[in-house]
Amino acid sequence: MIFGREDLSAQGMLSNPTPVRRAWFAFPAAMALDARISSTHAGVYRAMNWVASLSDAQIKEERSKLKQAGADMLASVETLKKSSDDQVAAEVAKLTGQVQKYLKGADDAIDLASVDVNTGTAAMNAADAQYVQMRAQIAALVEQTAQSAAAAFRRASDIEQTGRWIIWGVTLLGLLLIAAITAIYAAVIGWFVDLAPEKLLAVRQLIGTATIVTAAVFVIGEAFGVERQGFYLIGGGVVFLFADLLMWFGLGIHLGVRPSQHGLIPLSIIGVFLGPLFRLVTMMPRDPHH
Repeated sequence: MIFGREDLSAQGMLSNPTPVRRAWFAFPAAMALDARISSTHAGVYRAMNWVASLSDAQIKEERSKLKQAGADMLASVETLKKSSDDQVAAEVAKLTGQVQKYLKGADDAIDLASVDVNTGTAAMNAADAQYVQMRAQIAALVEQTAQSAAAAFRRASDIEQTGRWIIWGVTLLGLLLIAAITAIYAAVIGWFVDLAPEKLLAVRQLIGTATIVTAAVFVIGEAFGVERQGFYLIGGGVVFLFADLLMWFGLGIHLGVRPSQHGLIPLSIIGVFLGPLFRLVTMMPRDPHH
């Protein structure tokens, strides 16, 4: 598109973590971590409730599930850390140690409960306290990342709006420049070409029409985000080539104008230079968030 849009894919965030991309990922990453911690804690309680009736193999399986859930939780913490700004990341870094303490406490509780339920329950109290502390910190991070996301998107909206005006401004400048060039050519050909006034007027009108059509082609290219030089070079050349043909068949047949005999430069030669010139003026970063 004509205006830069953020690449909000995970690959885009990791390869170029701009504030908007970080804000986009930090909030859902915090929510996902909160949900993962809650589901893991619920799983620990289920294991504690069943532990008296579980075999050694089943208890081992439950502890293995807890270990895997712990690895997923730590991975979520790392994702949140990478997705956050420096201030939030510093707070997130503290979670790693808390998660590890919680996992050890929960695993000890299951292990001890398999021998003595009362001892396991007492150990679970410590894991509960760690869980409550983690949830409180996660809740604060969720709120903080939500506010950061809202602020980042407001800034991005302001930047994009400014970018729109800048892009349209340089587009207009490029159009005025090519119009000035063709207007100058149309004005000076009367000094070098021996044509009757009505024939000279017809040539100038043809140049003006070709300029308007070329400008429309360039604007369409800008609106659809076409950045290849070739499009503009060919676009300008083709439009003015048709102008040459019209001048040959229209002016040549009806008005007796012979471009080569009267010293007229083929318009297509001018047209092919308008595209690169236009792109030179309008070339700028397409992503105003950077």
